[in-house]
Amino acid sequence: MQMVPKHIKRSFLLTCLFVVYTTIGYAQLEPQYTQYMYNIGSFNPAYVGSVEKADISALYRAQWIDIDGAPRTLRFGTNIPLGNGKNGIGFNVVSDQLGPTSQTFFDVAYSFQVNVSSDTYLSFGIDAGGGILDIDFTKGNFENTEPLLNTTTVYNKFYATVGAGMFLYA
Repeated sequence: MQMVPKHIKRSFLLTCLFVVYTTIGYAQLEPQYTQYMYNIGSFNPAYVGSVEKADISALYRAQWIDIDGAPRTLRFGTNIPLGNGKNGIGFNVVSDQLGPTSQTFFDVAYSFQVNVSSDTYLSFGIDAGGGILDIDFTKGNFENTEPLLNTTTVYNKFYATVGAGMFLYA
């Protein structure tokens, strides 16, 4: 009988844990951005500090302007490289409104850059923050509601967020 190598056993165990973990995960609604290139800091904490000078950005997106409950997204973010050229910090606040739901996300990010070659860098980043979800079912007229949802209630919940990312740039 042939023995199974340790690294294969470990890989199998990690795969099983990943499958179990993802099957009990919860769905989330992320804000929709029209211009991804202006919102990288919202998605990837490794992006902070990858610019030569500090920048501050504010973006607003509105769709279907004359319709009540139309999607609206507002983002405010900072991207600050630190003096040593190897670290960066950033801050993001995103407000997203769609129908009876309103979400506000906020996070603080830190990144560390490593030289891969003379002009190429690999950045590693982490962020921590939270989100506030508000659902007000009194806004709007809902025809096909879930039987478990009381359409006269207001739902408010805070949840913590943690993220990590990598970013290769030249």
